[in-house]
Amino acid sequence: MRKIAALLLLLLLSTPVFAQQFQNAGWPTNATPIIINSANAANATLTVSIPNAPGTWNYLTGASCTSNGATASSYVSATITGIIGGTITAILFVPINTSAGNIVPLGSAGLAPIKYPWPASAVNTAITLSVPALGTGNSLTRCTLEGFSVPVSIY
Repeated sequence: MRKIAALLLLLLLSTPVFAQQFQNAGWPTNATPIIINSANAANATLTVSIPNAPGTWNYLTGASCTSNGATASSYVSATITGIIGGTITAILFVPINTSAGNIVPLGSAGLAPIKYPWPASAVNTAITLSVPALGTGNSLTRCTLEGFSVPVSIY
């Protein structure tokens, strides 16, 4: 009985459907993962991009930002450009900076995990996140974009 169970398990794990679902969390098999971290922006506009590359199609799978806040709390409008369908605007909450070491995620429903990859608006197109200056007292803001690129030839 154990031999039959082991054989069935081996058969299941070797099927193409199982292997395809497990590989790259649903990404195409020849996708290149991309994680881009911004430099620090101290009360300045922050821009970070998944760069365009010849013959590839970019996809965005995640965007996040952290900051040490500002002297006064506020809301700012961050934008993501280069996405199919046009510019996306997310309202970010900037908390009060109570300590120089107080690093917190910028609150936003718009920069929550992305359920499905967002494609770029065209081939060879960068996807860019731009966050304006957060205000007096801000000395640290960083953002990260996550995604992947796919050679155009597979489509």
